[in-house]
Amino acid sequence: MVKDIVNGIVTMLEATYGEDIHIYTDGVQNELTMPCFLVKLIKGSRKQMMSNRLYLEHSFDIQYYPGTVNKNSEIAEIVPGLSALEYITSDGKLLRGTKMNYEITEEILHFYVQYNYFAYTTKEEIDKMQSLNVKNEIGS
Repeated sequence: MVKDIVNGIVTMLEATYGEDIHIYTDGVQNELTMPCFLVKLIKGSRKQMMSNRLYLEHSFDIQYYPGTVNKNSEIAEIVPGLSALEYITSDGKLLRGTKMNYEITEEILHFYVQYNYFAYTTKEEIDKMQSLNVKNEIGS
């Protein structure tokens, strides 16, 4: 499911900014082609609810590396479009991003968003008893 969320984020970034900005989802071995986004899962949690229900939380850091000399101006132009990440489609389901905030450190934009949802685990089917014979006697 995490991969589906990442794909939903990438799809929304491409729809918002076009294909001129590279988007990376895995660790980059060589130099980044700037400008670019780097989508990273930074924290995940799973809480067991009643029966087979789970509550899952996934926090992401979407980093933007500007490609021009005027890095702060470029970042200021990118920030408003990131509100599009409030709703993404993941595995055919609509997810809402929460706790959205950003910061700029060392001329890199860090946009944080969290996607939470409920999921169900599958239980192994247990064979049911076919029949039961009961013999009840009262002693004398």
